[in-house]
Amino acid sequence: STQILDAREIRAIAKAYQQSGTVTHLLTPQQTSQSNGFLQESLAWYDRLPEQRFIPERIDSWLGLAMVSEETGNEADADKYYEQSRAYVEASFGKQHEYYANMLFA
Repeated sequence: STQILDAREIRAIAKAYQQSGTVTHLLTPQQTSQSNGFLQESLAWYDRLPEQRFIPERIDSWLGLAMVSEETGNEADADKYYEQSRAYVEASFGKQHEYYANMLFA
């Protein structure tokens, strides 16, 4: 039988993947593909949420991917993830929102 997960459970699983990606990178920075895999999987889990308005945890995953990319010398990917974060906040709140200004300095 297939179990249907509620939003709380989906968020918990996604957050666990996001944290696993961050911790894996911090403890074993040479495991870049594993860190990226965990972070990408967290984004896939957030995509399963029934409510898709603003999901701030997505930004945590994108910034984690940017950190891994930046620290491994992949500036182009890092910039892509920073831009995704910024564009997501802009689309959700607009440029006048204080959260947008914070993203510019993240």
